Amino acid sequence: MNGEFSEPDKLGKSYNSDDYEAAILIAPDEEFMLISSTDIQYREVKFHISFKKADGSWSDRIELPFYCGGFFALSPDGKYLFFMNEGIWWVSTSFIDELKPAGID
Repeated sequence: MNGEFSEPDKLGKSYNSDDYEAAILIAPDEEFMLISSTDIQYREVKFHISFKKADGSWSDRIELPFYCGGFFALSPDGKYLFFMNEGIWWVSTSFIDELKPAGID
């Protein structure tokens, strides 16, 4: 604020885990965030999604049914998610509405 950085706050367990969080992507409309994490023990990279609630907090994260190499991006129109996993892959973002918990607009 006023040209100065504020002290950072670590987000709670809804967003952080015992895994190594490697990357985050927040939708341009801030409706959801995607989180990439690596299971330290098994070296498995996982995708999670968390949805913004009406009060400004975020839902518990939900594991996605596909894995990535840690980097991801949304297409400019928001219709596709691109990610790395032994090459570059893409998937329709239609899964986002399907995973959205009841009561979150």
